[in-house]
Amino acid sequence: MIHVAVNRKDYYYHHYVILAKESVLAAHSKIVQYTVGVSHFLRVVDVSDKFEKASADTVDIIASDGKSNFVKSTIDTCGSAVAARQFVLAASEQVFSAASRIATSNSGIIAETSVVAKNLITYTAENIPACCPAEEMLCSETCCNVAETAGKNALKQTAIATGILTVGVETAFAVCKVNKLRKLRNAGIIEDREFKRETSKAIVTVPAASSLTVVGSVIGQALCPVPVVGVFVGALVGNVIGRWGASVVTGRIFDWWWP
Repeated sequence: MIHVAVNRKDYYYHHYVILAKESVLAAHSKIVQYTVGVSHFLRVVDVSDKFEKASADTVDIIASDGKSNFVKSTIDTCGSAVAARQFVLAASEQVFSAASRIATSNSGIIAETSVVAKNLITYTAENIPACCPAEEMLCSETCCNVAETAGKNALKQTAIATGILTVGVETAFAVCKVNKLRKLRNAGIIEDREFKRETSKAIVTVPAASSLTVVGSVIGQALCPVPVVGVFVGALVGNVIGRWGASVVTGRIFDWWWP
């Protein structure tokens, strides 16, 4: 038996062994173990505790699927931010139009309104030239009602656009990953258990990452209606949390149910 370690360009070593009864040159090559990701180093098969397995799945997201996840998260968040920009600007224009009509009839009493409407009014006052101060618009019930309706419509449109985009992106990448895993299984490189575990994680990631990206983008835009900024930050946070949760939780459930 000969142990060989090959230094790869990504600063890690690829280990393999050569088994031969008489001569190394006469040995037949056969893959006896292949690790799809970091989590598979723990398959000796099952004394690892929950924390170790969850930690391995977490590292898997960064180490094994880091490039792919970076691309997916970038497309999801940038696309959502660009799509939401037009909705914020349209809502701000509606608030400005209402403010120009009723600014002179303010009562001086701050009207009751939601955080969404207040933030939209503040953004409009600060970014549209010739707009009256936010304090004056907040004293107008009519202006606040317009901001309330426009803000909620913008959030609804953002949620729909983000959902459609993210589901499409995540589904496409999941299909590609499952096909790759199927080829590895058919070639005998990975076992059926590894195939089902990684496939389950890829499938569950689609709704998990998509739903939390939508939630994050809506919260981000509600708290920070500045075009691109709020949605991008919120969508990115939601996307990362959803992707991590799907990988770790699904891996744990699979390990619990599958012997």
